[in-house]
Amino acid sequence: AGWPYTEASQLSSEPKEQGAFSYREPDPASGIQVVLARAHLLDTTVVHTLHVANCRSLMFIVNSFGKSLEGWPPKDQIHPEDKAAFDTLRDQVQLKGLER
Repeated sequence: AGWPYTEASQLSSEPKEQGAFSYREPDPASGIQVVLARAHLLDTTVVHTLHVANCRSLMFIVNSFGKSLEGWPPKDQIHPEDKAAFDTLRDQVQLKGLER
């Protein structure tokens, strides 16, 4: 399995810029996929969420631009064997401001 299960030396030097996030893509060999979801709420709030998942774990990283969102995101469901890798991936994600 590739990064984030293994050393970061295998990473490319350029982070991916997507929506309100900057992050390193997981190695395809890790089996982890990252998908960006955007939501436009009635009060014109824009919410960006990274859905990070493999076949047994699911994690959400949210940028709601300072707004509290009741009930969102759902609770992460991370298998114990994936915890260290998902923590590593989460720790390197950077939130960024975005024009609305």
